[in-house]
Amino acid sequence: MLNRINLVRTISCLLIAVFHVTVFLNTNSGGLHLSMAGIPGPGFHLFLLISGFVLLHTTRPDETPLAFMGKRLARLVPLYWVMTFAVIALVLWRPWTFGQADLSLESIAKSLFFLPHADLNGRLHPILYVGWALNYTVFFYLIFAISLMFALRARHFVVLGLIVLITPAALLLPDEDMRRFYASPILLEFAAGIAVGALLLTKRAEAWIKNHRLVPMLVVGLAGMFATAYADNTGHDLPALAEALAYSASGALVLFAIGGMDLYRPQLNSKLIARAGSLSYAVLLVHPLLIAIIAAPIAIRIEDDLQRAIVVIPVLLLSSIVCAYLAHVCIEKPASSWLRARFAKRAPRPETNASPGRPAAADVEA
Repeated sequence: MLNRINLVRTISCLLIAVFHVTVFLNTNSGGLHLSMAGIPGPGFHLFLLISGFVLLHTTRPDETPLAFMGKRLARLVPLYWVMTFAVIALVLWRPWTFGQADLSLESIAKSLFFLPHADLNGRLHPILYVGWALNYTVFFYLIFAISLMFALRARHFVVLGLIVLITPAALLLPDEDMRRFYASPILLEFAAGIAVGALLLTKRAEAWIKNHRLVPMLVVGLAGMFATAYADNTGHDLPALAEALAYSASGALVLFAIGGMDLYRPQLNSKLIARAGSLSYAVLLVHPLLIAIIAAPIAIRIEDDLQRAIVVIPVLLLSSIVCAYLAHVCIEKPASSWLRARFAKRAPRPETNASPGRPAAADVEA
């Protein structure tokens, strides 16, 4: 059970929530400016890296591309669509809550079907703005689905090769938004997560982990991620490729350490930790709405900027956890299970043939 990995992914989504509420507070501050340097990078990029890692550990070796996409979309789509329509309803009621959201029919369709497009501020954000990460995720799922047509040992090489080919080829796309989005080297971070996952399944990695301490590697990796984020947010903007490589390298150390602990060290069998680890996706999707309907009303009632931050940030984090749990239990989990069951009836189920050392798909939050 990869409880540590799932827990870190939830923490990364909480870091993303901290970043977004900090942006909100700074925008509405009379003079106080909360430094965001070092906060968003580790959250966003760990989420991407872990998504690649988890794919390798939740996909059956003999799974077909169609079955793979069906299972992944069954998990992504229900809660994302519900939250997207919630944003649409909120904007129709109170337009200022998501002032950048474009509610044209084209924007709604592209948002629902994970197609990149610009919002009213020119950023490549769907109506629920955190969905930009899901747009990359679904595209990466398609790349990974193609790799399933190749031998198990070659899949991570196929993924990396496709990304290396697709990124520059995207510059030839006729649509400007598509060019801006798919030409980004951020897909390398998904590939880095898969590479770490593949490395951890080797006998050499297992032997090395059993004879070495992993905490120093974890500390070095985290330090590298925060240093990259700090440099990128204090006037030393890194080129996109350099940023992706820096986060991939430092994040790979973090993943190797945490994944190694999960696979080859005593398990964390706490039900509380396992439950917390299942909330990452819901935290990612619900916190933007909570900033609008909870954080904003509280903020306008507190005049002092520092007091406002001291109150609003903890309230947002706590409400995000509570609402994410409710969304996971009431929407995400039952809808995903129902869709997967319907899909399983239509498609033949392959026999299980998991690789040695690989956890069963049920052990990991896909």
